[in-house]
Amino acid sequence: PAGTALEPALAEVGPGGLAVLPLPAGGRMAGACLIGWDAPHDFGPDERALLTASAGLAGQALMRAHAFDAEHELVATLQRTLLPRRLPRLPGAEAVARYLPATAGLEVGGDWYDVIPLPDNHVALVIGDVQGHSAGAATLMGQMRTALRAYAVEGHPPDVVVSHANRLLLDMETDLFATCAYVDVDMEAGTAWCVRAGHLPP
Repeated sequence: PAGTALEPALAEVGPGGLAVLPLPAGGRMAGACLIGWDAPHDFGPDERALLTASAGLAGQALMRAHAFDAEHELVATLQRTLLPRRLPRLPGAEAVARYLPATAGLEVGGDWYDVIPLPDNHVALVIGDVQGHSAGAATLMGQMRTALRAYAVEGHPPDVVVSHANRLLLDMETDLFATCAYVDVDMEAGTAWCVRAGHLPP
């Protein structure tokens, strides 16, 4: 990597030929690749061209990997910020949540959940998903979660809450789509009203 001392690496290569190849990445050097031979080695034009091209490809791969890691960290931070830090206390029940992605390596993105206390001992349980695993998906997830919560606390019935959120999504004119399952639970009567907008049954 850039900034790493070369002496330890040079000490391990053979006493023959040595190729030190800079790894270009977006106008800067991402690092260097060292290739050593045990015997003296002459570099012909074809081999020089091959080594230079290989170093360029390696530099581009490093740049893409760094960009992916940076975006992954950004999305993870967004998701942690936008999801509820703690769930509310409920009358006669306890709310718990566990986030377990279906696909390994895609732990972040547009998935969300929420528990919303409502008047008259009602509680809204929400599970939703925005398409993708990008920063845009995480941002849209936060907007949809906030919208559903706002419509719910205004006192609208579940079908109206989901309908209003859908209208908001359409007005955003985004290329991403979202699904949602919204369940209004009457804690006293023990009944529930579930509205699904393209989402799997809860």
